[in-house]
Amino acid sequence: MYIIYLFIYLFNLFIAVSSSRTVGDTEDELKNMGGHIQSSHKLIYLFIYLFVYLFIVVSSSRTVGDTEDELKNMGGHIQSSHKLLTKYGRREWTDRLLILLALAFFFASVLYIVKKRLFPASDDDSAV
Repeated sequence: MYIIYLFIYLFNLFIAVSSSRTVGDTEDELKNMGGHIQSSHKLIYLFIYLFVYLFIVVSSSRTVGDTEDELKNMGGHIQSSHKLLTKYGRREWTDRLLILLALAFFFASVLYIVKKRLFPASDDDSAV
């Protein structure tokens, strides 16, 4: 937008310089034009700076987007791991309970056998 204004100003200045009749007017117009050219250089540098800044912002936002996708993916893995660990925790508890029941049954069987061997009953068929 500013470039269009600059071109319009330079065109009007060219017309004014070409139609001016005195050398002093021409010199003043050239001095003004020099000031505007310096400001246009500053404007160009500003546009370049803004373009670079915009490029940096776009690339960093892309990086943030990629990081967000990666974190969502890792969150899914963490959630799946949590479910599996909970499941294995329940299985571990169930396994311990089954082992305790098996040990109780084993010791009950051993005690039954020891009792029968050490204290035989009087009405056993062994007396016959």
